[in-house]
This record gives sequence, C-alpha cells and structure tokens, in this order.
Amino acid sequence: MSNCGDKFRLLRDGTSQEERLLAALQPAFVAVEERTVRDLTLFAQRLAEVIVHNSAEQEAPDQEALIESFEDWTPFFAHDPELSTFLSSNGRAEDFNQYLTSKGKYTEPQLALFLTFLQLWKIARDDMNNITARHLDYYYKEVLRLREKAAHADSTYILFELARHKDFYNLPKGTLLRAGKDRAGVEVLFATDRSLTLSHAQIAAYKSIWQAGSTRRPHVSAIANSADGAGAAIETEEQSWLPFGDSSRPEGETGFCISSPMLQLEGGQRDISILLELEGSIDPAITSAAANLRFDVYLSGEEAWLEPQLQAARTKGVIEVGKSDIKVFDSKNISPELERTILSYLNQVTKPEEIYSFVTDNPFSGYGNQIRDYGIGKTTAKKIIEERDKLQGKRFRSIAELDAVPGVGPDKIGDLGFSLLVHESQDSTIIDLDTNCILILRTLEASQDPVVNYNREVLVDPIGTGWPVAKVLLRSTNAAVAHPATFFGASRVKNIELEVSVTGLQQVLVQNESAVLDASKVLQPFGSRPRRKSHFYVGSREAFSKRLSALSVSWEWEGLGELEVEESGTTYRRMGNYYDVTGYTRSNSDFSISTSLLSGYQWQPLDEDLPLPTKGLAAGLEKHILLAVTPEAYDAIAHG
Repeated sequence: MSNCGDKFRLLRDGTSQEERLLAALQPAFVAVEERTVRDLTLFAQRLAEVIVHNSAEQEAPDQEALIESFEDWTPFFAHDPELSTFLSSNGRAEDFNQYLTSKGKYTEPQLALFLTFLQLWKIARDDMNNITARHLDYYYKEVLRLREKAAHADSTYILFELARHKDFYNLPKGTLLRAGKDRAGVEVLFATDRSLTLSHAQIAAYKSIWQAGSTRRPHVSAIANSADGAGAAIETEEQSWLPFGDSSRPEGETGFCISSPMLQLEGGQRDISILLELEGSIDPAITSAAANLRFDVYLSGEEAWLEPQLQAARTKGVIEVGKSDIKVFDSKNISPELERTILSYLNQVTKPEEIYSFVTDNPFSGYGNQIRDYGIGKTTAKKIIEERDKLQGKRFRSIAELDAVPGVGPDKIGDLGFSLLVHESQDSTIIDLDTNCILILRTLEASQDPVVNYNREVLVDPIGTGWPVAKVLLRSTNAAVAHPATFFGASRVKNIELEVSVTGLQQVLVQNESAVLDASKVLQPFGSRPRRKSHFYVGSREAFSKRLSALSVSWEWEGLGELEVEESGTTYRRMGNYYDVTGYTRSNSDFSISTSLLSGYQWQPLDEDLPLPTKGLAAGLEKHILLAVTPEAYDAIAHG
C-alpha cells in the first residue's frame, strides 16, 4: 500500500452504531397509509373544486338555468383563510394546535366537523401503520425467541486538560459533566466512574515490541513513532508509522536485574552465585537447545558494565541441563570419580576451616528446606578430621567411612560433591529440571575493577536503585532457534538466593595500638615491642556490612628464623628464636591469641587462648589463619 501512490485516501473514523442500522429495515420505512392530516386536507381542498351542487333555493324553469345554478365546494374552505396559510407553512403536518391557537380555539362549524373526522381517522391510520412493527416483534420474540437486553446508561471517554495555573487537581468519582440536551430538550449529564488526579503529565515516548513468528524473538522500537523505530524522520506524505514495529527492528535484550548491597565488591577474586527457584515447570525442550543458550551476567562498574573474563572469552553456550554431574543424593549413588575427588580432598586438609569455609550447600538436593540450607559447620568439620585421624594411615578409604562420621550423612556428602564439582567452574550455568532451579556461577578476577553502586547517568539502563546491580541477559548463539525465554514461559520466580565469596581482599583497614598500618607492606601487627594483651585490628566496610556465612583473615610471616626439625620429622620455623632468654627456650606453643568480633558496639569473643602456629611448608613464607568465623558463630553473635 505504501507504493500505490494514492494521494486521495479516505480518512474516516469508521461506522457509528446508528449508521450500521439501515433505514430500510425500520418498521416505519414503508407505511401502509402514508398520508398525513395535511395531505388529506389539501386533497379535500382540490376535490372541492370538482364537486358541484345546486345552490338555488327554487327549481330553475329550464335546463340552462339549472346548470347555471350549480356551484363547487370551494367556499367550504374559503371562509377560513388561516387554514390555507397554515397548510402552506413548514409547520408540523399533524399539529393543529398552532392553527387553533391562531383562531382563538374557534373556527367555522363545518371545518370543526371536518377536522374532528381527520383526528379520528388518524387514530385508525396509526394503528394500521403499526402492523409491520407488530409483525417484526412477533418474528423476533415468538419465532426467533430473542430477548431484549436491559437498558444501560450511555458511556463515553472524556479527555481532560488541566488549567495552566494548576499543578494538579483531584477529580472525585461521580462528578457530573454536561453534554447538552437530547431531542426532547432534557439536559444530558455524564458522571465520572472513578476518581482521577489530573496533572500536566503527557506521553513522553512511544515504545513497542514485535515478536517474530515461531522463534518469538523480540524486536524492539525504542522510538516507535519514527521511520525505523530508532528515531529516523518519517518521510511519507501521510506521516504514518508502525505502532508494533516489524522484524527489521533490532532484537531486544531479555533478562532481569538484581540489586543488593551484597554486590559491593571492591577487590580480590569475587565468586558470585545466583540461585533462582521457579514456580511452574521449565520446558524440557531446553535440553536440546542448551548448547546455544547463554546467561550473560554484567555487574555495575564505575565507568561501564563489568563482564567476568571467562564469560567474555567464550563464544558458545555453557549451560548444563540435568543433574548427573552435580547432584549427589546419598552414598550409594556417587560415581567412582566423584568419590575419589571427595576422599582426596578430605585426606589432605589439616584444619577444620578448610572444610567449613569451602563447602557450600547443594541447592538441588538434601534433607533440609534446601533453598537455601547450609553446608558443613565448624563442629562437623572438626569431627571429620578427628575421625579421619583415628583411621589407619589417617585417611578415608571409602565413602562409607565418611558416612559413618557423626553429623555427616548423605546430605553433607552431597554438599561436598557439589562444592568440589563447581569449585573448578568459575563460569557456568546449571539448570535442574526436577527442582525447577537455575544456578548461575560467575567470577570476577582480582585484576578487574570494583563493583560499585549503580549510576544511571553512566550505565544508561533505566534501573531505579542506588545499590550495586547484577544484570542477567538471556541470549542465544543461534538466531534460527526459538528465543531462550520461551523455555521459561510457564515459570515464575519463587525465590532468589544471592551469595558472594571473596578471596584475597586487600582493601582492608589494619591497625595496632600505635597507628593505622599499610596492609600492602610488611607490618608489625602487635607493634615493635609486643607485650601481653597487645591488640591488632582488622576492619572492612565491604566484609562486615554483609551477613557473613564464613570469614577468615590470613597473613604471612616473614623472617621466622631457621627451619628446625621435631622428633616426628616435621619441619617448622620457631618464633621462640626471637624471644629466647638465658636458661629458657620458648616454643611456639608459648604464644597464643584470642579473637573477638565487634557487634553492636561491643567486642564479642570468638576463641580464647589459640596457639599462634608457625608450622607449615619446609620452605618459603608461611600462611596462617588469624581469624575464622563460622556461620554458627556469626549468627550467635549478630542475632543472639
């Protein structure tokens, strides 16, 4: 149609309800007797001109005289000239009130009788003309059995424009609006059906989405009232535009955003876990399309959106659908490969914190409320190491031995397997069709910029929040297949769990009793002259503003002296070398620390008289955990 060159298009609003009812279908369109009182009066006047009568009082003597004595009936009406004037006017043909008023309600006797006859004739005429209406009523009501609808009030749409001197106006429900008068001269009033607040707000922009055929891919028009949906000028003469767009418009982004202070992540290696629990099933057809699907995650940075490096490097979808590679239900269903992985990890740990700070809950299985439960606590971690050390060679040789440890069981074994499987995958998306859950795992490297509060002026997207944002976009690497969102058409988000884990955070505040220290340099935690009950403080706005599930602070010793060998053959560096006195040699166990957590403006104790260990590798600097907070300890302090 755009190329037809028709410059004379008909512009109309359509057909009204009255126009849709043809006049020929009205009962009064053809009347049985169509004549009016005026018609009969004019007919009688013309007939009076051709009807004669003998007006002589006596008989004429001859035939010629008799003919001359005949007269017509014209004088019957001639005595009343007002009647002729009324009949020639444009007044209503059946209304003689005006005529009678002009006569003072008096007229000639013969005319009074004639008009009375016409009024009686009109009653018979009207009854005769009602035959067609009665016939239609009978046909509609008795033959077709149609029933009349109840009468209802007229309704219309009203456009209000606020006066310039008013910022807003509250229009209450039931406000009467005048709409002129009807045919009977009665004033027509409309009442507003709801309250309305009027302002000077106007339509700021027109936007539209067009979904393409079977693929259901959304094509967006950011400026719908333009030639290309992106703001190009409309050059056609009629200035028309596509209200819904078409497939030539760019494909839009589909996804969701999560805003939370948990995402304030300044540095270190930042592992982010987003768990979505859905209501409604996920389309099983996603299994065959998984290789082409992508969940791309972006985080709000200072100058641009941050993309995890591994995500930016891949070109194909990395979604895993199913459960065989991540789900462990009980000790009888663990693959030999996963069993070896679990036992190898537990046999090489030396401290409980290496277990409870590493193991996270498997959200896809277990015996708790699951979304989200807890992993392995401090008590169970200690028990695992104690029971392991009682075994021959201080090693677990089977899952059955691990299952026998008090507090472990199939659930905790599942958590171990899940944690080990996802630990090596810093960029994966796992969909479980049985539980309708989606787990998104992403990692920001320590070399990448901080995640900061969202700045709309910089990042542009219309997201109304002041917290950091994670933007998740659902994409496909194959434009020929259905849009990824179609697989989740029957799903609704029931619950979202967000977890972050940061390793190597160095943006911390450290100080001792003397001064604030520089954490990037060699420092003396307890000062240059340590004494009993010397204090060392570690603070972090990022870490302590979150609800912690685990926290550890580690340091590296420098210059602990020469390696020494115990009778058991273990090598270590002896701190006592620096504090030996005449007649007494101090061992490392002579040094101990106590740890506390600041909560509610009060120091809450965590551990008392912990040894300050120096054992470790035979060479190189030693790494030691200074502070470790478990979920149970944090909850007891923060909420107890």
